[in-house]
Amino acid sequence: MNRPFYPPVPVVLAIVAAFVLAGGSGCDSPPGEPTDSPPAERTVVPGSLSDGVCAFTLIEPQDDAIDFTHSTRLGAEGPEPGPGFLTGATTVSDIVRDARGRYWVGQDTEIKVFGPDGEFAATVGRAGEGPMEFGHVHPFHLDSAGHVHVYDLLKRISVIGEDFELAREMRFAYPGITMAPLDDGARYVFAAFVSAENRSGLPLHVLDDGDIVQSFGIVPGQDSVTDYFTAERWLSTSGSWDVFAVPFWDYVIESWTEDGTRSGRLEGPDLDDGLRTPDGSWSLENPPWSRVRDLKVTGDGRLWVIVQIRQEDWRDHVTEVTRPDGTTSLEWPWDDPGALYRSRLDVFDPVACTMLGSRWFDGEGVLSGFVDGASVEVSELFYGRLGDPLINIWDVELR
Repeated sequence: MNRPFYPPVPVVLAIVAAFVLAGGSGCDSPPGEPTDSPPAERTVVPGSLSDGVCAFTLIEPQDDAIDFTHSTRLGAEGPEPGPGFLTGATTVSDIVRDARGRYWVGQDTEIKVFGPDGEFAATVGRAGEGPMEFGHVHPFHLDSAGHVHVYDLLKRISVIGEDFELAREMRFAYPGITMAPLDDGARYVFAAFVSAENRSGLPLHVLDDGDIVQSFGIVPGQDSVTDYFTAERWLSTSGSWDVFAVPFWDYVIESWTEDGTRSGRLEGPDLDDGLRTPDGSWSLENPPWSRVRDLKVTGDGRLWVIVQIRQEDWRDHVTEVTRPDGTTSLEWPWDDPGALYRSRLDVFDPVACTMLGSRWFDGEGVLSGFVDGASVEVSELFYGRLGDPLINIWDVELR
């Protein structure tokens, strides 16, 4: 599931050169606590990370490694907004492709649905707190029965059928940051800062019928989660259970098994040279942070990662302003995300600990996330000539 293109913070480094494989000790650390269910025997699936630490200190993209093929364009533009227009909402990159090939795009308080060729099909939901009403909506999963699972920051999951009717709803106590399915959506794992005493400090939590039944995600000796910011993770799930998690701001992907044990770790290049000020403001001294934007584990065991790297000439596109309290911050071109970031797509074989390919994406905007329900499709957020947000959908293939 995806997050806004412009969060309050990001980091750095244009990355070049060849990857280096560095071995490490086996991941035999004790599992995170607490665990309310007995450990299950692990099902080894192709997407599992290899034991130990798999490190790529440098990455050199190659134009012939990955193919991008344009699939369709979503949204509309014109002088007067209409039903097929997208908003600059923070959930615009949360996209699921259903069994009919339609694209469900998050729009804060509603979902816009487009046909396979990009034609507007329907608006699902509306603002509110009742059934099929949303506050901040994130489509994130297509299950085997054709239902689209939608997470809302109102602390619930709505499961919606192909006919746009509500099949079931689940409410829970803590607002998550990102969400991923377990058992095809019978259970879920989510990233969140949970203040409950027996779960505080652990970033990942398993939901079963609305109750948190397990919390994990911190290896003893590592820093614990202390707030919403430090809990931020992208999530992807593989096979019957394995959970892959990566912080927004650090290229460190970890896989976890059902008993809460870390089964492997992949370390990419360093992204962080920002100051990470408490209020998350940007300045010429604290530039926009480079970041991991999304990850996806596919059925063939490949691990795909989208990163957004700060442009070298980013200062040419921002203006530093002084706030009433005397502090400074940056104004950036909200309608030109490519002015600040350049996108890259990396793909790994996590079992063999090898890089299969990497390529810069130089389009109209930036890669903003993977499309769930598709093999490997990515969304590109950009703005049209009239300033309206649009989305390109790209099919991706490794050569």
